[in-house]
Amino acid sequence: MDYIHTVQYYETDKMGITHHSNYIRWMEEARVDFLSQIGWF
Repeated sequence: MDYIHTVQYYETDKMGITHHSNYIRWMEEARVDFLSQIGWF
C-alpha cells in the first residue's frame, strides 16, 4: 500500500526546500490513508 504526497509550494521555503516541520502532518495523512485502505474507517 503506497501513499504518495505531492509537495505543495506553500510547504517549501524560498529555495524550494521542504521544511522538516511538514513531516508530522504528512505522517498523519499517510496513517489515515492506510487505515482507510484496510477498512478501519
